[in-house]
Amino acid sequence: MLTVDEAVDSGVIKYLDKENGRYILKKNSKDGYYAQAQGLLGITGLSLCNLVVWITRDMVTVPIHFDYPYFEKMVGACQDFF
Repeated sequence: MLTVDEAVDSGVIKYLDKENGRYILKKNSKDGYYAQAQGLLGITGLSLCNLVVWITRDMVTVPIHFDYPYFEKMVGACQDFF
């Protein structure tokens, strides 16, 4: 069983990176977690949410701050699509 650190380093967890000793959610990961979080923040008007990453041996909480430019781009893409 891996820790979150080991899982990120080995590529088992593909949606997280580590910068300056802190986990960050990748913007362009194929899983779409960043887009989901930004959509949630933009729709609710919140400025911060936390992503909890739990695996059998470990758990971390990753703060996600609202990214207004990303959200605006996402809204534009949705309007074009729908």
